[in-house]
Order: sequence, then C-alpha cells, then structure tokens
Amino acid sequence: SVDLNFDKQMDTLRSFTTVGASGLGVAFSAYLNRGDGHLDFVPQTTTDIVKGVPTSFSEMRGALVLADMNGDRLLDLVWLKDATNGGPRYWPAIGNGQFDDSVSGYSVPLTDGPDFGGAPGEMEKLELADLNEDGLADLLQVTGSQVRYWLNEGGTQFGKQSTLSFSAQFDPSSATYRLMDMDGDGLQDLVFYVRAQLTPDAMAQGFWMLRLFRDKQGQLTDKIDNDKDGLIDEADEGNSGPNLLGSISNGIGKTTSLLYGAHVQEMLRDAAQGNPWKTVVPFATPVLQRLDVHDGSRAYITRFSYHDGYYDGKEKEFRGFASAERLEEGDASAPDLITRYHFDTGVTVEALKGKALAMAERNGASQEFHSETYSWTTKKLLDGSGGDSRSVIFAKQDSKLRTVAEQGHGDPVQLRWEFEYDDYGNTTVVRELGRLDSGWDDERTTVTCYSAGYPSGLAAWILDQPIEHSITDENGKLAARQRHYYDGNTSLGVISKGNETKTEDWVHDTTYITSKRSDYDAYGNVIALYDPLYDAAAKAGGHYREIDYDQDFHTFPTQERIYTGKTVLTAKADFDPGLGVVNNYTEFNGFTNVYAYDAFGRLTSIRKPGDSGTTVEYGYALARKLADGKLINWVDLHQRETDGGGTVDSRQFFDGLGRKVMTRAEGEFPGQIVVSDTVQFNAQKTPWRQYLPYFETNASLDYQAPTFASAYVEHFYDPLGRELKAVQPTGEFSQIEYQPLVKRVHDEEQTNPNSPHFGAGMRYIEDGLENNKGAGRLREVHEIVKIGDDGNPINAPATWITRYRYDLLDNLTGYTDSQNNQKTIEYDGLGRQTFMNDPDRGQVRYEYDDA
Repeated sequence: SVDLNFDKQMDTLRSFTTVGASGLGVAFSAYLNRGDGHLDFVPQTTTDIVKGVPTSFSEMRGALVLADMNGDRLLDLVWLKDATNGGPRYWPAIGNGQFDDSVSGYSVPLTDGPDFGGAPGEMEKLELADLNEDGLADLLQVTGSQVRYWLNEGGTQFGKQSTLSFSAQFDPSSATYRLMDMDGDGLQDLVFYVRAQLTPDAMAQGFWMLRLFRDKQGQLTDKIDNDKDGLIDEADEGNSGPNLLGSISNGIGKTTSLLYGAHVQEMLRDAAQGNPWKTVVPFATPVLQRLDVHDGSRAYITRFSYHDGYYDGKEKEFRGFASAERLEEGDASAPDLITRYHFDTGVTVEALKGKALAMAERNGASQEFHSETYSWTTKKLLDGSGGDSRSVIFAKQDSKLRTVAEQGHGDPVQLRWEFEYDDYGNTTVVRELGRLDSGWDDERTTVTCYSAGYPSGLAAWILDQPIEHSITDENGKLAARQRHYYDGNTSLGVISKGNETKTEDWVHDTTYITSKRSDYDAYGNVIALYDPLYDAAAKAGGHYREIDYDQDFHTFPTQERIYTGKTVLTAKADFDPGLGVVNNYTEFNGFTNVYAYDAFGRLTSIRKPGDSGTTVEYGYALARKLADGKLINWVDLHQRETDGGGTVDSRQFFDGLGRKVMTRAEGEFPGQIVVSDTVQFNAQKTPWRQYLPYFETNASLDYQAPTFASAYVEHFYDPLGRELKAVQPTGEFSQIEYQPLVKRVHDEEQTNPNSPHFGAGMRYIEDGLENNKGAGRLREVHEIVKIGDDGNPINAPATWITRYRYDLLDNLTGYTDSQNNQKTIEYDGLGRQTFMNDPDRGQVRYEYDDA
C-alpha cells in the first residue's frame, strides 16, 4: 500500500509483466482509495511498459523500491544497485501509479552512490529514507558497528559516504531499528531495540538511540563573523533543519541571522512551567526562536516563543500556534519589550483559522502598556455546488477594543471601533466610538460605497473603487462627503476601466463643487487636470494643466503646461529610461538644473542655473572595513563655494542600518575638522547618547573612531520607544511620564529640586479619535505653574486649564482658556474656515469661490 496521489489516503499499486509496444517489460495498475471504503481500479496506468525495469529477480542485482527521490512528494520507482552493477537510478512518478514517459524510457541515474563490488549481501542492507528532512530520500546502511549514509543531492546524485561508529555490534538476528525523530529537532535519529545480547560484543538488551546529525543550535553569537573568515558563522554552523533561511546580508554592514528550534522545545518548556498544551502537533516543526540584526558594530536581538500548536487531523493541516510572544531585548536606556499575540486556529470555525484575536505589549515585569482584542464573525457567501458540500465563508472583523493601561499608572481607558463590509471584502462602515469613559464626545462614522455595489462594477469585475465617501457623527449629521466618477461617466457607479475622471465634494446643505477633473491617455496616464473654475466653453480662461509623457515607454512625464488664462507656464524634464531618474529639469521660470548619476542610479552631481560647472558633487563608499573589522559607509559632499571652483567638503558616515553615525566637515581654519552628529544607539535601535560637536586638527575626512570624550545628551526610553528622560551634559534633565491618554512633561527647571519651578509642568490629555497622523487629538492642556493669576510667585502649584474642541474632520473649532476666554471657528465640508469669533479680533466671516 502506498499513497499514489498525495491525498493522504493509502492506495494499492500492482506490477505485472506484459508485452507492450516496446516489447516485454513491466507495467503497473493502481487501485485508488476514494476514502469511503471503495477503491477505483486503474487497469494500466502507462501506455507502454516502463522501459529499463528488470522483469525477473535474476537480472535485478539489487532491489526495486518506492521512494521520493526528487522532492515532489510522489513516490518514484527506484532500482537500488551499487556502482559495480551500474549504479542506482529511478523513474519519476507522475501520479496515479504512472512513472515517466514510458515510450521514451526516461529515468534518472544517481551518481556517486555506494560500491560494494556487486556483493548482494551488502545491497540487501540498503534502505531509502529522508534522513535530513529536505524532502529527498537518502541512502542508509546499518552494518556491524557502523552506520553509513549517502545524502541525496538534488535528485541527481548521492553525496560522499558519511560514517558513524558505535561501540557495540548490531546483530539483526536479535535486534531491530527504526528511523524517527526522538528529540524533536526535525532530524531523523536511529532507535535500536535489542531483544537479547547474544554475544559479548553485541549491543546490550534494551533501547538505544543514535543521532545521525549533531544539532548545531546554541552556537549563535553576537559577533556574527567570529572567525574573521568573511562568512556568517551562523550559516557556517547550520540550523536545526534543511532549507531554513540562516542569514541575510544587505552588503553594507547589516546582517540578519536566524536561529531555529523545534516546537517540541516550546511544548516541554510550557509543560515545565505548568502550562501544558491543549493540543499537540504530531510531527517535528521548526520554529524561529531568535533573530539577530547586526549593524556592523553590535547586535539587536529578538526572541520568539510559541504556545499551543494545533494540527487539524481531518484536513491534515498544521495551523500554527494559538499564541506567540516576541521579546525585543533592551538595555538600561531602553528596557525589554514583550508583545504577545493570540490567534484563532480554526478549531470551532475553520474559516477563522489564522485570524488575530488579541495583542498586548508589556515590559519585562509583565506590566501592560496597552492591549487589543478583535471580534470576528463569519458570513456564508455561497453554498457548495456539484456535490461539493463545502461553502464559501467570509471571515470578517466586527470590532476592535483597545485598552490603554500604561503599566497601571492611572485608570485604564478603553477605545472601540466597529466595522461593516460588503460581500467582496471592502470595508463599508467604520465606527470610531472613541473613549468609552464618560464625558467625551468623540464618535465618528465613515461610510464608503464601492463599485462592487453597482452592476457595471460587477460586470467589469472592478470591485474596490470608492464611489461615495461620507463622514458623520454618531447621530448621522453630515460632516463631509465626496463622490467619485469614472471613465468620463456622469452617473455615479458607472465604471468600465477604473480611471477617476471627476470628483465632487460637499460644501454645505445641498451645495457640491466639482473639485477635480482629469483626462487619461490610452496607457492610463493623467494627461490633463482641471480645477473647479475651469469652463470648457471658455477654455482661454485657463484653470487647467496638461502633461506630456515620453513617446517610447509612455511612463515618464516630460512636460507640464499650466494655463493661467493670461499665459502658459511650462516645465520640462528629461529622464534616463533605464534608471528612471531625471537628467535635467527646466523650471517654470526657464532655468535648468542638470543631474548626473552613477551606474546604480545614485546622484553624483547637480549643476544649478548660472553655474558653468557642477554646483554640488556626491561620492559613495560602501562596506569599507575599519581596522577593528567593523564596516562603515559614507557619502562625500563637495559644495561649490567660489566662482573659481573651490569647494566646502564634508563626509557623512552611516552604519549598516543606514543610520547616520558621524559627520566630518572642513572647519574655519586650515587643517581643522568639525566632527558632528556623533551618536551611540541602544539595544532598541534608538539614539542613546548624542554628542556635541568637537574639533580635530588632522585635516582628514577619513573615519576616525569617536573619542566619546565630548559632552553629550543621554536619552532614556520606555519599551515602546517613547522618550522618558533626556539628561543634559551638565546633569540637568527633562522628564516625561505617561498615563492612559495623558502625558506629563517637566523641563530641566521643573525637575531641579533647587529651582523655584520645581514641581511645575505640563499635562496633555487626548481624546479617543486619531488624527491623520495616527495620534490622538489634544483636548486639554493643564499648565501646572507656581505663579498666581496676578503674576506673582506662589508656593503651592496652581493649574491653568485650556480645553480644545474639534469637528469630525479634525479641524480646531475653538477653545476655552484658563481665564474663560473662548474662541469659536466654523468650517465648511471642505475644511475651509468660514467663521471665527475671536476675543481679540472679533467676528470674521470668509467666503470662497469653488477653487
């Protein structure tokens, strides 16, 4: 029995001798398992005999077996012979019991296999098995006190013989062995069972295990190239399984090294900690345990751990882990950050497999900064047809709840979002419910209609183009609306190609303006843009622009003309079609800038208007090795300073991550070098110490290791990378504290116990709506001062509060300061200010044309 078609069900294969078009030979018939207790008989799976297969035992001189020799997961027909008898060869399986193209007699010879001089007793001990988990069957022989194996190299040859010796003799009359992964490292081990020790030199009674491969994990170091051979040591030493990515290098000093382990290690660790897995995985699975990023000087380490692996036995599918953790190692200036993820493994609802259920970020002491939970449901879109009982199920995220705890500093704040979708996966409704604690009016609803909701969109299978986009408050009051028209059509929702040709924006009441119109060429390029005041009947009035593209590729804009109604402004550009960069650019004022590049498309010079020679020149040096073996990169800058051609020279240095670590520039006096931008980074890749500029007198721009002797500003962060403290060279420091949606800031005077301002500071409070930069909107500012309302110093701090108001488009609509002065601002649907009532300026109204 054998699985012939890789459907995880055992089939039956029968060989028989027959006479085909090519003469007497061997053919095969198959019995395919339908999974319902019945077999489908395939009478003869080849159109001819499989040429070259021996028809009798007398000519076999080896063994005929089935094994996957080429990694396609189908069992090939293998004739095992030693080199004296012609060497092994195989006929690749093509499914359902068929092997090769029988007419051509295609087979693959395997070179460099064993040679026993044709001795049948030695060949009988050979077996094929995947020893190193690379998907290819290898050769193994257990004889006497030795194990010999030959690894399959690409399905075309066997590698050199490897031999392992052990202290006792293996006697097949009283012992047996099996290949299996005993230690969960993903590699095959030899397990012996000895029924009885018949001779003194034989293996003792009991179970014995022999590792075929030494597990190299645990040798990862922070030094990367520890032996200075120019190779990544982790890649030299190997990982715990084949075909696993070991390292990545960007060529300029950044190296990423990956270290793997087996999921069994994760399972045993959790069990030892009293958290046994609820589900198990029945085979060894390699998992990424550690990732090191090296910048040329130091390593940044991230560790991973996994919990509750799940394997679906019915579908024969490994679905990952129910939860996982990522630990980003820190140091004294930026502590460890631990992020935990929870996933749905599809145990209850298969369609939800792999969906994120929760995420939380915390410090090394398990104090949580914030967490998010995600709620999912499913919707049946289509029933199975043609006897297929499976349905098409759409998994959709209905809500997200974020809890901001800030390590327990203050009462937690919760924010909530709700979502709706159409049947094609487009998000049609986003409800931002903002802060759930009382006293906040920060709800916003965004509704978007897509082309999938219109017949023409379905007919053209253009499903994701927005047709109408609206923003309202929780009661449905409109704040903004935008309508999109496509392909020259004047009706909403009519679409054929998906080129947006007109956009309408709501202003107020029932008033809309045409804010944008566009024309396209046959290649989908925008060739004309019309502003709201353009009148097609009076084209001479201007208010539009035209764009030309290159005639060869129709990709690069070569000319832009702006029609003002009185004159035409023209800008031109010439491109290098190979690199896609601008060679020269003539501005609207008629002046031309000329650019030059190297073979990699990097800018090497600029000639600005009025200069006969280059104005600025650039030079590049990558992955230059320093005396201590570290790598550095730099960019030279030569800025023209006189009409005669003198230049001001400087050089900027970068590490393997592309971060600037130093700038060296000519000083005011001969031989003087100004060293600036010197910085040291912490374990979280953020600036730790930023050094003040200092002078050198060696007249060289070449890299010199920083002395780190000049004064510096030292920075401290929380695990999220937010700055907590900045210490000035003289010891004074500023400080920031975080509470849920609250930030307290103290400057150097306010943290100095000897200062009259000690204890003062600023307190910033945000609401639950995010602006277009992803930050919360500032709603209150508390100025904590030691000055009274009359301007005189006071001992106990006083708090002056200013409160800010916004509309749903994040426009500031007013404030009330600590003296109860109020300012009010109003806007139209385009965000244009239409009214202001200012306590100093009085009332002002604004009116606009459509542009």
